[in-house]
Amino acid sequence: MCNNGLFSESIIQLMHEQMVRLYLATTEKLGISDPSEVARALGVTHQTVTNWQTRGISKNGALLVQAKLGISATWIEYGTGKMYQSDEDDEQVDADDLKQRLEQQIEAISPLEIAELLSLYGKANAEGREIIMASLKVAVASYPVPTPNNKRKSR
Repeated sequence: MCNNGLFSESIIQLMHEQMVRLYLATTEKLGISDPSEVARALGVTHQTVTNWQTRGISKNGALLVQAKLGISATWIEYGTGKMYQSDEDDEQVDADDLKQRLEQQIEAISPLEIAELLSLYGKANAEGREIIMASLKVAVASYPVPTPNNKRKSR
């Protein structure tokens, strides 16, 4: 599938399919396929990329890939649609549509993913920080809140 000399066929078979797609796209678009080079291009640690190889890329990681490298988050996650985000994809999106999309994506965010977002915040540029803050606000607003009777209810 993506045998570029760095990864043998047997390693590729053990690797999460999202990472196979990421390496395919970064090799094609940027000429990089080494995990350290990919980590450097994304501004994440080598360990993050190593974790993605076995666990897959989080939604926020896929959005980071799209923002930093122009590789479609949808294509990374599901293998559908266009591999690369085009200029047409940068067109203005209706605010209500964007809010609805964010809410759907953030609905099931875990505390671990919130921690990952917070760690990315310090490494992100201004635009990336805005995206992260918007995601966190939606996540926090939909998180269950304990009530006095120790029951949880949504905000």
